[in-house]
Amino acid sequence: GIHAGIDRWAQELNSIGVAVFLVDSFSGRGMSSVPPDPSNDSVMWMIVDAYRALGVLAQHPRIDPQRIAIMGWSTGGPVAIYTSMERLWRSYGPPNIQFAAHIGFYGSCAVVYRDEEKVTGKPIRLFHGTADDLELIEPCRAYVARLKKAGADVALNEYAGVQHAYDWFMFKEPLKLPQARTVRNCSLVEGERGQLVDTTTGKPYDPTVSCNDRGGTLLYNEPAAVATTAAVKEFLKTTFGLKP
Repeated sequence: GIHAGIDRWAQELNSIGVAVFLVDSFSGRGMSSVPPDPSNDSVMWMIVDAYRALGVLAQHPRIDPQRIAIMGWSTGGPVAIYTSMERLWRSYGPPNIQFAAHIGFYGSCAVVYRDEEKVTGKPIRLFHGTADDLELIEPCRAYVARLKKAGADVALNEYAGVQHAYDWFMFKEPLKLPQARTVRNCSLVEGERGQLVDTTTGKPYDPTVSCNDRGGTLLYNEPAAVATTAAVKEFLKTTFGLKP
């Protein structure tokens, strides 16, 4: 949900003249944290939330509808990235308005979605620590390689030895989450009618018996956080055509 780390980002973006709209996909559904099943469902309803937010902002008198980007962290990382998919935008997005940029932080790339390489053409940027033990970086490297091969404007910014939630200043000491569920060991593909398939078994993904694992660490890393903040600001300045 929304916390002090996200609010810090809002302040940073406000400082370069960018308005911020914070979307809380949890509270309205009576939830206080990430769903216990880290599967396809939560990502998809959050994607719908994101498109609804885009539609609202596009009508706001003080917002340029052609300069609205999306950012997401952890569970929200795939939401920020996969809203770039053309078929999802055509199915759920507002007509004639697309996100101008997609920025995802240390999210899962464990699912290979159907037609994921067919994107809107807007730039996509990922940020991930190589020591992240909650959402592994290797599937994101593969995702970026697939999109690059298809000609997408996509890049993965890697930070050596950095763990999950490295830009959230609240976690200056390691926070162990032994019960956190993760699909870090999964290799999933989207099958017919949106069903996920576990490629190791060839059977439908079942969070109770499939590849799910538990445990992970959150830890702030100041040098990586500073570098990421600067990179995102510069990226948005360029994308939005902001003057110095």
